[in-house]
Amino acid sequence: MSEKTAIDPPSLSIGDEFVVMTRNGQTRKIVARILGREHNPATGIDMVWLDRRIHRRHESTMLEGAVKWSAGGAISTVLAK
Repeated sequence: MSEKTAIDPPSLSIGDEFVVMTRNGQTRKIVARILGREHNPATGIDMVWLDRRIHRRHESTMLEGAVKWSAGGAISTVLAK
C-alpha cells in the first residue's frame, strides 16, 4: 500500500526588494524580485507580486516564520496572506 508523506511547506524570507525561498531538505535558495505590494484595509489581505514563478503546483502554502502565505499564479508567483 502506498502512503503519502506530508511535505513541509517551503520557507520564505521577504525583504524590501527580494523574496528568498528555501525548500526543506535543500540548500539551494530561489530568489525573486518583488514587482509590487498591496495591502487591502477592507479585507486585511497583503499581496506581493514577484517577477517569476517560484512555487510548484503542489506548493500552495509557504511559511515566513509562523506566518502562512498562499502562493499562486501561472506565469509568476503572487503571494497573499
